[in-house]
Amino acid sequence: MIYLIFIIGAIMGSCMGAFISRRDNIKSFLFGRSECESCGKRIKFYNNIPIFSYIFLKGRCQDCNEKIDFSIFLIEIFTGIISLIIYKKYGLGLNFSLRILQAYLLILIAFTDIRFKYIYSLDAYLVFFLELIYKYINTLEIRGPIIASLFLLAIYYLIYKFSGAMGIGDVILGAVSGFFASDLFQAFIILRNSFIVAAVFSLIFVASGYKKRKDQIAFCPYIAIAIMEVIL
Repeated sequence: MIYLIFIIGAIMGSCMGAFISRRDNIKSFLFGRSECESCGKRIKFYNNIPIFSYIFLKGRCQDCNEKIDFSIFLIEIFTGIISLIIYKKYGLGLNFSLRILQAYLLILIAFTDIRFKYIYSLDAYLVFFLELIYKYINTLEIRGPIIASLFLLAIYYLIYKFSGAMGIGDVILGAVSGFFASDLFQAFIILRNSFIVAAVFSLIFVASGYKKRKDQIAFCPYIAIAIMEVIL
């Protein structure tokens, strides 16, 4: 079962990678064939196996030898691992289904923001809605989470309004992250963790030369990681 969960997670990650690229053209996502983003040639089915194909092809297209976006490999392996962790914690059942859907949505949000510096508000709302269902079926109190959500909404909105360092998508997901807290203290922990993780990755990116100090970074991935810490 463990191997099956990982494989299904990796396949879902591969589908999400394609969905992120073709979201504006749903017909292409549903009915189109996978193509190289560089040369446009169709990818053969045996070169489209999650994780293994990227490793076998050494991260390059077999036809044009151009590099395949490394985020595709990351999302496949990351989704597989996250699926395993959630299975180990929740087992199979309704709670597992809710948590795995939330995790996939958070991964979708994170990688969309990384690639396009944009998130779809609908994804964040769905994460909130699933958490509302989770709290309802587990008879968890929601007054504290609502207050925590409003608290983080205010903080993220002030940052958005006066610093310009964030977008409205960050504000929405930031508010949603508060709904995963039981009180204001836990909301502060989620907020703190988001900024700590963002700071650590920013330092790594600058030190490695991947980013410059003045470059704008996608912040939603770090909010997503802070939420994941609660889920996992």
